[in-house]
Order: sequence, then C-alpha cells, then structure tokens
Amino acid sequence: MKNIRVLYFLLCSVLLITFSNCSEDSLSNNIVETSVSDDALAKKGGKGQSATNNNSNSNNTGTGTKLEQVTEDENNSYSVYSHSLWAGQDSYAGEVIVTNNDNELSITYNTDASADLKEVHIYVWDHENIVPNKRPAPGKAPYKAENLNADIYSISIPKTIVCDRKFYISTHAGLIQNGTEEDPEDDGDGDDNGDIDNDDNDDDGDNGENDPDFKTIAPKSNAGETAYAGGSGFTSQKGAWWGYFEYVVECSDDDGGVVTPL
Repeated sequence: MKNIRVLYFLLCSVLLITFSNCSEDSLSNNIVETSVSDDALAKKGGKGQSATNNNSNSNNTGTGTKLEQVTEDENNSYSVYSHSLWAGQDSYAGEVIVTNNDNELSITYNTDASADLKEVHIYVWDHENIVPNKRPAPGKAPYKAENLNADIYSISIPKTIVCDRKFYISTHAGLIQNGTEEDPEDDGDGDDNGDIDNDDNDDDGDNGENDPDFKTIAPKSNAGETAYAGGSGFTSQKGAWWGYFEYVVECSDDDGGVVTPL
C-alpha cells in the first residue's frame, strides 16, 4: 500500500509540472502575438503608435529668413519672417511673409511673375506633436480664400499673442496663369492703353526694378501647380508632398525699426 501511495504522489507531481510548462508556453506565445499585432497597428497609426508625429516631423522646413522690417502695435514691436514659395516641389514662385500684431497673425502670399494666386489654404497648429505626418487636405483648412486671381493676398488669423509663443504653419496655394505679365507686343514706349510699362529710361542702373510697376517676366510658368512655403524645395518628398514651417513671436521694445506695410 505504501508503494502505491509513493507512485501516486510521483504521478501527480509529473502531471503538475507538465501542466505548468504548457501554461507558460501558452502565455509566451500570447505575448509574441500581441507584440506583432501592435507592430502592425503602429504602421497604420493605430494602437501601437499615435497617428500624429513627434517633434522630429520630417515636413518641418524651419524658421525662414528674418527681415529688417518690424510690425509695430500698441503693446509691442514684432519681427517679420519670409519663406520661399515653391511650386511643383522645386520651382520658385514667390514668398510668404509672416508677422503678427498684438492680437493676430498676418500671413501674406506674394507671387512672382511665374504665376498668380488662384486659392490659398492655411493650417496653424499650436504644438508640433499634433501636426499630422501626411498632408492635410487643403480644402478642409480652417483659413482659406478662393477665386482670387491675384499676385498678393493676406489673411489675418486671430490668436493669443505672447512673446516667444511658437506656431506651426502650413501655407498651401493653387496657382494660375499670371494675369499681370507685360504684353509681349508692348514695344515699351508707354503707348499701351494703360497697361504696365516696364520701360526705364533713367540712367540709374536698375533696369527698371525701382519702378513700382516693374514685374520681372519669369522664364518658366508655374500656372496649374500646387505650391507650399518653406525650406529650399521639396524634391525629397514622394506622393502628396507638403510642408510647414515654424513661426516664433519675437517681441521688441525698440521703436526705431521700420514699420512693415503688412
């Protein structure tokens, strides 16, 4: 009888160890499967990873070029920045000027002779971690204007303005044929029924650039192109290319600057 009890105890011990190992293997397999599932979701911006980007968003094109002008308002003077406007990823089409007053941002598109503005669409984010990885739909932009047919267009955006506050701005434009180009049949004698005359007979060495109506005829038309401001072009991007730039509110108590015309 004693031997039977020993055998029974040994048999129960073996069964218990076997069951424990099977449970551990099952748990291990479940962990692996969960990890693979999260990786797959991460690629789609799902559970494993947020659909928004962190502070290293590859579409960030920088801070632009600071101009000598300032914008003066009742409470302060503010800096002005310029960003190149690129059509079709790498064709220069003008610039976008950004500044602010005490209560709002001011964003001005200014195209060159390669095209005019058909429409503009602007996104402004307060934090970079909410900027999307993929191009936001231009038509859904909160700030926009359409059917413009203009060289220059400005949009004012109400914001709480605090010194050193940072904004992330995407400025899209749809371009059309330049409607203010010099008439190719114009002989430059001024007899053009009110059309723009780039003729400059003054011996000042400026070839007419100082004439307020002077407009350089671009060698390449950007009509029909999509354009975004920022950086030095977007040739490294594939598919639905786009970009955004940073704008920091820079305050100054110096009233000696030149007031920007914006």
